[in-house]
Amino acid sequence: MKPIDKFEFTYKERTILRYCDLASKCCLYEDPYGLPQRIGLDQISTGSDLTARVCALPPVMEIFARRYNDRKLTNYFTYENYIDNIEIQDYIEELGLDIDKFWFLLLFVYDFCESVCIDGIRLADSAYDQLQKLIETITSHVERFDGQTGSTLDTEIKMDIRVKGVKGVITIDSPTALHFIADTCAKRMKEAEDWTCLRYQELQDDYKSLSDSPYIYYFATTLLKFFDTQESVKTFRKKGAKHSVKERALISRLIHFTKLSKKEIWLTDDEILKSFLKQYKESDFWNRTSNIYPEFLL
Repeated sequence: MKPIDKFEFTYKERTILRYCDLASKCCLYEDPYGLPQRIGLDQISTGSDLTARVCALPPVMEIFARRYNDRKLTNYFTYENYIDNIEIQDYIEELGLDIDKFWFLLLFVYDFCESVCIDGIRLADSAYDQLQKLIETITSHVERFDGQTGSTLDTEIKMDIRVKGVKGVITIDSPTALHFIADTCAKRMKEAEDWTCLRYQELQDDYKSLSDSPYIYYFATTLLKFFDTQESVKTFRKKGAKHSVKERALISRLIHFTKLSKKEIWLTDDEILKSFLKQYKESDFWNRTSNIYPEFLL
């Protein structure tokens, strides 16, 4: 029998969703720039009827609970299968975690990652992102600067500017001019960090799902971030280690259990996750947002 068949949105239910709530705070941004959000709630489908009434659950958990009640969560695994998986249960207990709370954590993390990696909305680079790329590209190639002779780059860089409807191209290839532009942008951006317009990102029209590997990476790193909030889990870590073998082993089994991967190696190799995380560290999902959950803390 499931620990909860249907949520009634009571304060008592906060307890069983405690792990989910902690994970949501790991997944979502608490914007350091004081911006309300990168995109508006009106631009995403929450999959629930969020009303103005007071709800006992935190807003992100309310979305999750409504999706759970409406049977909208992907159903590749069941609570009964979860309980019957002795190896997974042993790892959860050894790490000092609550089995039922962890079940809802698993459901939430899977649903959240699916909403980003499979159904997520791609976002265009913000003005801030574009300027940062410009600054980093140019300054990383500056060898030296002399007030008399100007800047020296270690390679040729050229920037072309085209104006729609106007013939011709403005080309900037002077090392000094390029260095000056990058340096001026860097100084000005420090003064304009609270400009909301710099962080705004337009939604892209194409909805391209990520491959399985980045999806697995996102699922694993989200759970590892949750583990960072649990003192009982951190006691198993060796001095200087980011995570313990038990943490990685549990996540590897969950990757197979949730059918993110059907490869048997996830059941036998406790070190595979470590190399996998290193391999896919630069995966392309940072410029994606969930089509269900807001990406900022409400």
